[in-house]
Amino acid sequence: MWSKEKRREYDREYSKNNREKINEKNRRLDKERRERNLKEGCFVYCIHSLITGKKYIGSSKNLKERIKGHFKPSHWKNNYPLYDDMKLYGKENFVWGVVEKVEEKDMVEREKYWITELNSIVEGYNKVRPVRTLEEKREQRREYKRRTKYQGQLGN
Repeated sequence: MWSKEKRREYDREYSKNNREKINEKNRRLDKERRERNLKEGCFVYCIHSLITGKKYIGSSKNLKERIKGHFKPSHWKNNYPLYDDMKLYGKENFVWGVVEKVEEKDMVEREKYWITELNSIVEGYNKVRPVRTLEEKREQRREYKRRTKYQGQLGN
């Protein structure tokens, strides 16, 4: 059996000689832990352009898959400011992060809160605020068409 001092000396020497292996193992464990945490629960997230400083706020019950979709070029739609800039500047110039972990029943309300708080419709990539009902969705489309028509008249 080793003395405490001999054990400490061995641990220090092992750490010094195997630092890269230990760091790699810790990185792998951290990544697994993060991915496991992202699978559980509902989240409000933000995608941020490092070039323009604009933000996109979204929410999801399956964050990992939702983020993959945002960063996958085959999922990019035309005339979406976020995807247009990803094509222009490259997806490597965009980062994402969790803004808040939320209960499912509060997800849309918290997303609306953060869109308003960060002003991401006017100064960011959000086109419209999130909705819950079909009637809200129809009204939102009418509002968006009016706004884009008005901006087109101004020459923006």
